[in-house]
Amino acid sequence: MENMIITIFVLCDELLKALNIKEDPQVKMTNAEVMTVGLVAAYFFGGHHDRARQFMAEHNYIKNLLSKSRLNLRLHKIDETTWMCLFQAMAQVFKELNPGQEYIIDSFPVPVYDNIRIDRCKIYTEEEYRGYIASY
Repeated sequence: MENMIITIFVLCDELLKALNIKEDPQVKMTNAEVMTVGLVAAYFFGGHHDRARQFMAEHNYIKNLLSKSRLNLRLHKIDETTWMCLFQAMAQVFKELNPGQEYIIDSFPVPVYDNIRIDRCKIYTEEEYRGYIASY
């Protein structure tokens, strides 16, 4: 987890430098730190920015942490093209690390129709698509 957080920060920081995005010298948190909190929230905390913010404060990843509302404002202030550049760069790196383009899909069969509607079904008529509802 620590390596992932550091990698996310470095990617964000280098991208912002490459795009020549300047920030006000008075800011408490840099844009790279703000982006890192947002991405850590998405990756590790199911999108809960406050949990990610608290985690990063407790583990001293970020010294001058913003309040929950201020962080949210700063996250939304980052331009959409900056996010798109970051995701495109990350996608390119992951493609290069996976030259075979092999992916594992975790899936399981899902019933298509309930028992009550299977007679009216015109697309899937086989028994294998019939669902089971225990309450009937």
